[in-house]
Amino acid sequence: MKIYKTDETLIGECKENELNKWCEEHKADLRGISLQCVAIKKCNMCRANLYEANLCGINLHGIDLCGADLRSVNLYGAKLYEVDLRGADLRLAYLCGAELYEVDLRGADLRGAYIEGAELKGVDMRGADLRRSDISRVNLGRTNLQKANIEDAEIDFSCLPLSCSSLTMITDERQRIQIMYHWASLIANAKIITQEEINIYNSILKYANKMHRADVPKLVELLNDEKI
Repeated sequence: MKIYKTDETLIGECKENELNKWCEEHKADLRGISLQCVAIKKCNMCRANLYEANLCGINLHGIDLCGADLRSVNLYGAKLYEVDLRGADLRLAYLCGAELYEVDLRGADLRGAYIEGAELKGVDMRGADLRRSDISRVNLGRTNLQKANIEDAEIDFSCLPLSCSSLTMITDERQRIQIMYHWASLIANAKIITQEEINIYNSILKYANKMHRADVPKLVELLNDEKI
């Protein structure tokens, strides 16, 4: 098979069953490489330079990409299984529609990454930097977000984990208001609530109503004897 860059420059040639070996041998400079819809398994790509590579639809299984340069890489529709991306640089990476299963992203830099609609299961994002990324429409329920920084990230229509794995994630005010609005909505629509809940609800009402979305109703104050 012939291997090209995204600008169609020929950079190498190998047999299909030797692609893993070729990638390992040339990992120091794979900038702009185009490896669409191929499968690579059990390959040592630690600290590989894949800057602006086109890996659309690629199938990566058991690959070591620890510390790799994946800035602006295109991983649209890619399938990543048991991939080690600890400390990898994925700034501005495009992961929309990708499938990530048991992927290790601890300490990875995902600032400005586009992850909208990706499928994540068993992903470890402890300490990852997700500032200014787009994680909307992503189910993060099975993702470890301890100490992950999601400040300025887009989280609309996403699902955050209701577990200890999200208690220490770093958020911004806009996100906290959004989460608070959802909590207050649960109180406003409950059939029975306690006086303590009414007091808390009324005290945070002004804050929760700062919700940035214009398609949700403003919450109203609850009377002290309401729903008790």
